[in-house]
Amino acid sequence: QMADGAEQPQLGSSSSFKEFYFRHPSGRLNWRNIRLLDLESIIQNLDITQIQTNLENVVTAELRVEDFEAPGDESVLKLFRYCQLALQYLIYVQNFHFYFRKKFEHEKNAAQAELEQVKMQCESQAGEMETMRHEIKKLRKKIAVYE
Repeated sequence: QMADGAEQPQLGSSSSFKEFYFRHPSGRLNWRNIRLLDLESIIQNLDITQIQTNLENVVTAELRVEDFEAPGDESVLKLFRYCQLALQYLIYVQNFHFYFRKKFEHEKNAAQAELEQVKMQCESQAGEMETMRHEIKKLRKKIAVYE
């Protein structure tokens, strides 16, 4: 929960975000989960689920110096390598969203231009129809005169 009592959205949740903010760290880093990570398997299988599963723990943990004294260099290196993989994935997702945002923006602009063109055609055809109505009236009057 945030300081104002509102629920914090979870990473990867589908709830809408009003604006970004940095959350205050809370809780301890779960070294056991870090040690159990199989980084080679994550890389080989593109196991994004494993990246996402551990991301919440890593980004919200309150890190202290003593947290890095006990686990050993291998675990710290694994944590750092995991963070690199997570950041690579997040950069990919950011680029993916940017690409599709641009693509949809281009499609929206093209659709708006087409809509304007159709509106202009409709206005032109409405003018032509009005002209034809006047011509029909004139012709009817001429026919009435000849009858």
